[in-house]
Amino acid sequence: MLSATNIPTTYFHEQVHAFVTSRVDYCNSVLSSASKKVMDKLQHVQNAAARLVTGTRKYERGLSTLMHDDLHWLVVPQRVQYTSSL
Repeated sequence: MLSATNIPTTYFHEQVHAFVTSRVDYCNSVLSSASKKVMDKLQHVQNAAARLVTGTRKYERGLSTLMHDDLHWLVVPQRVQYTSSL
């Protein structure tokens, strides 16, 4: 039986990308005109997903650096702008 301690990190990364990141990318046309409140909620979800993948705690510093440098993720408003311009 697999537990959370012996599941490879790549599995979490793949699942997060499949469920969270792809949903943000799917809704880009709607999100491009979304309010700051909606963007903040989505950023909160993305931060929680990044903490799950990297194993960091909620109040540890440097999450944005980890998201950018290690995971190669943009923050939600930048991601929406980038993917809608493609």
